[in-house]
Amino acid sequence: MLCGPNKQIASGVLKDDNGILLIDTEDIINRWEKYMNKLYEDNGRGPMPVIGTESGPNILKEQVEFVIKCLKNVKAAGPDGIATNMLKLYGDTVCLYLLNAVYKSGKLPTDFLHSNIITLPKVNKAMDCDKFRTFYSR
Repeated sequence: MLCGPNKQIASGVLKDDNGILLIDTEDIINRWEKYMNKLYEDNGRGPMPVIGTESGPNILKEQVEFVIKCLKNVKAAGPDGIATNMLKLYGDTVCLYLLNAVYKSGKLPTDFLHSNIITLPKVNKAMDCDKFRTFYSR
């Protein structure tokens, strides 16, 4: 119970697409993975281009400065722990180096390919994925 008799939540239980209750941890993880893949599916762009086999000009310092300048002030740090204020003070040189290194190698750091997601129910006794809020965590 959270606070009071009407604040009970069901934990560790989720429904699949057909409304069948999932209790096994592995089944719940698979359901969340399927839901998140569908939620963030991007069919509008076509296949991703292959990088690493093509070459081009380096990313310019002015481009990085422009993007950093457009960031909103006083925002909380993201999963990387870097606040926008820090990027605005020191980020242009570091970001430029990292972006060009990724661009030249054609390989994304493995940290860019994974994320941890925290789910919080929007309503009491939520058992459908769309009844949860999702937050990214480090």
